[in-house]
Amino acid sequence: MIAQPLINYLKQLQAKGETHVSLEPQAREIMREFYLRAVQPHPTQAAPVPTTEKDSPSSPLTPTPARQVTGSSATEKLTSLRELWLQNPSLKALGTLRSKLVFPPTPQQSEIMFIGEAPSYHDERSGTPFVGPAGEKLDGILKAMKLNRSMVHVTCILKFRPSLPNQTTNNRSASTEELAAARHLIDQEILALKPKVIITLGEGAAQFFTSQQTDLDTIRTASYTYLSTPLITTYHPSFLLHNQDTKDKRRLWEDMLKAMQLIGLPIDEKQRGFFAPKKS
Repeated sequence: MIAQPLINYLKQLQAKGETHVSLEPQAREIMREFYLRAVQPHPTQAAPVPTTEKDSPSSPLTPTPARQVTGSSATEKLTSLRELWLQNPSLKALGTLRSKLVFPPTPQQSEIMFIGEAPSYHDERSGTPFVGPAGEKLDGILKAMKLNRSMVHVTCILKFRPSLPNQTTNNRSASTEELAAARHLIDQEILALKPKVIITLGEGAAQFFTSQQTDLDTIRTASYTYLSTPLITTYHPSFLLHNQDTKDKRRLWEDMLKAMQLIGLPIDEKQRGFFAPKKS
């Protein structure tokens, strides 16, 4: 069995009391492949993922059969989209997602849309995206922007938590197949709400919307649009929970300042100075 040495190594770490391991992007992709082979012994060929061009609109992926959001208001459209998620045959056919829907609250017409990759354990428990420690960190970021949850739309590409064998609190990144099956739905969510700016949270979401398979530090230095909407890529709030480097906090905050400037939010001198290097 090709994965056996890795399994043996992880068991050794577990015996030593380790509960988490850190993975580089390449190693994460290898782990995804092992998992997909295990849960899908006879996989079918997945539909190709449409690409997103830099600084140009993207085209939504049309599912088969094509099912579109209905309704005239944002509330009606989100209600329709919720039902499409619950009934989506492409996602159910994968058999790799858990069954509890994690869906954002019905919003006002939000100018900023925050999008992560997939729900976590805490999100699944509450049925709402970005709660728990990562959600608290996001709330702190919003407070620094002089905003709150009711003034923005916070969501994930996937609305079901990716599954693992014997899963408890542990999470995994979404697979390429899972994200491809969800693309037309997240596109419809964006089109329904018409935000003025999209902010992706984390490397997986950044790679999905930009089609750039490189590290987040590289991706976030370029400019993009998605569905004719300005796209800003930045760190996941959980990254800041485990990384106290002021330089990284400043990079994320510069991304927020860019978003605020794009939609015309006032920025005072105190906000401009958050996490800035100390003048000598």
